[in-house]
Amino acid sequence: MKTKIPRAPIVLALLLIAGAILLAYLNEQNNDDGGHPSSYSAKRFGAKAAFLLLLQSGYKAERWERPPRDLPKRANGVTLVLAGPEHSANHDEAKALEEFVRAGGRVIITGRWISRTDLPNSVNYGHARVGFAECKPSAPTGLARAGAITQENDLYWETQGAGQTVHYRDAEGHAVVVSYALGQGEVIWWASPLPLTNIGIRDKGNLDLLLYAVGRDRRILWDEYFHSAHHDQRQAGNYATVMRWGRWQMLLLGVVLLFAYARRSGPVMPLAQVSRLSPLEFVQTMGSVFHKADARLVPLEIAFARLQQIAARRLALSPNANAEEITQAMQRRGYGVNEKLAGALRAAQDAMGNPSLKEHSAVEHTSTIKRVLAILEREQKKNV
Repeated sequence: MKTKIPRAPIVLALLLIAGAILLAYLNEQNNDDGGHPSSYSAKRFGAKAAFLLLLQSGYKAERWERPPRDLPKRANGVTLVLAGPEHSANHDEAKALEEFVRAGGRVIITGRWISRTDLPNSVNYGHARVGFAECKPSAPTGLARAGAITQENDLYWETQGAGQTVHYRDAEGHAVVVSYALGQGEVIWWASPLPLTNIGIRDKGNLDLLLYAVGRDRRILWDEYFHSAHHDQRQAGNYATVMRWGRWQMLLLGVVLLFAYARRSGPVMPLAQVSRLSPLEFVQTMGSVFHKADARLVPLEIAFARLQQIAARRLALSPNANAEEITQAMQRRGYGVNEKLAGALRAAQDAMGNPSLKEHSAVEHTSTIKRVLAILEREQKKNV
């Protein structure tokens, strides 16, 4: 007598093997040895070390992954780092970047950049720089204080007009670090992002160039929107999403197949009938307990204790702070508590000691406490 082999486990095994081969292929295709100058990348030509160094050194640095239209309108004291952008901006993005600079912002652009605005567009190709080519200062400027730096690739600044300052040149005399004013702001261009990469920032001159360029007392926005790694990361994220969902789908399919096979072989059991009255009976029971205990003040006391707890944590008050102390602290910090609401909160606190308090009054006082608590929590979310 021949034994019949179930088909479900065989199909599941074939699916798992095919999925493993597909995932291995996608991982191999997504492998990148060198990396890109992204603040997320820890590879040789990534820029994670530079970004973390700024953070750990007390600089106000943050990653910027939003489009240029969301850049701060008050751009004074803000530096935007475009480290190795691989694609040009469209018309709206380019105009938003130009407006950011003209409003007082500073932009550091490294590498090739194509734009139909007053942002860097005078870049040309020359002879390739072999290895990490040394570039020396060409003028006694603030950026040139870094001393000799290293650059790579074959880009250089071609047109040098009035108002443009050349800080560094390569061995052939080509400009590799240039800056110029635009409106109230400034644009700084580097031929390559090498000085801020993980492998290039180890050189003292490269590190000093980065620090002098970003500015000590400025807010630093490290762009990931135009970054080459932004698109690669998004593609990698898509691959990761596909792989992650593929794993879950295969696991779900396997569970469904095993469950279906097991259910066919298992006994048939009737479904348990759960009474829908249980939650309602519990609520009615608790309500009757509070009613018999005449506990009109209990909800009021619970709400005020919750307010004291939140105020102690977010306003640095004593856990036993009264209504007067809480409202004064909120008014000092601009939480929008007017005198009418403050008086209502004091009345709510006084009502907790009134054993003859009516139910409707207790409800009103509890609502007042909840209003103050909502204001406190809403303002805290805005700050976060």
